Amino acid sequence: MKVNRELCIACGSCYSVCPEVYESDDEGKSKIVAKYLKTQSEKYSIGEVGEDLKKCAKEGAEVCGVEAIEIS
Repeated sequence: MKVNRELCIACGSCYSVCPEVYESDDEGKSKIVAKYLKTQSEKYSIGEVGEDLKKCAKEGAEVCGVEAIEIS
């Protein structure tokens, strides 16, 4: 999964719905929690979760009003 941090408007929807996968940074923008994080940059937060959290991660992506989260 990938969070496009440039698109993120820091509304908090994704980490309100799925705090096991998403959290906010110091600016309120979404990122993948450290446990599942693979790569972090100014533009993207990229991570991977197991099958047990895929539904939660997808729900977090679906509530994103600016479609900043991609689930692959």
